[in-house]
Amino acid sequence: MNVIEHIHDLTFSLHEKLCDKRLERQDKIDAIYTFLELQETLLPSIPEEKTEKEVHLITELIKIGPELNDKMNEILSGIKKDIARVKNTKKFSNQQTPFSKDGTFFDAKR
Repeated sequence: MNVIEHIHDLTFSLHEKLCDKRLERQDKIDAIYTFLELQETLLPSIPEEKTEKEVHLITELIKIGPELNDKMNEILSGIKKDIARVKNTKKFSNQQTPFSKDGTFFDAKR
């Protein structure tokens, strides 16, 4: 299997994992990291001259690219929502901070 075929198979495998509703978000993130690590090692070894089959595989990769980006952006927006929710809970749970070190409390407008 040549490099372009290997990247093609990896990309479509990632696409299947991202579309799988049964997988947890963390499993999808792990699949993305694994894909990126493998892709990083494979990309420098792509040959300059390509056969017709390799050109066809590359066009398939280009077609699936926007859909992969959409799936990864969905994961990213979910992460951002979780971070905002955690920050919001921390803000409401620490209403009386900062405390004075000498034991007195100063009421300050925020």
